Amino acid sequence: MDAKIADRTLGFLVTRGDDPIESIIRHVEGVLRETSTRRTLQQISRELEEEVEERRLMGRAKAILQKSQEMSEEEAHAYLRVVSRKSRRRVKDVARQVIEQHSLEEPCTTK
Repeated sequence: MDAKIADRTLGFLVTRGDDPIESIIRHVEGVLRETSTRRTLQQISRELEEEVEERRLMGRAKAILQKSQEMSEEEAHAYLRVVSRKSRRRVKDVARQVIEQHSLEEPCTTK
């Protein structure tokens, strides 16, 4: 199999009539070149990671509100949305603040 690949590569280089090194460099640059598809996929990946982070924080913040404020899950969710809108901050930031405030209020337990 390796010999077959080597023969094809050699044939490509010979038929092009270019310097083999230059041909390889052009090929590698083409493979590594930033493409619009790659940029789009990277953007989608970042957006999905942010969404997962927001959901994780929302889940933790809702659990804290349910336990400490005796809210239902729906009430906790609505509370986070209302605070977000009124304060003009992202829900993720409001959730993070709820989590941070809760961790500051919790008594430290060390053995």
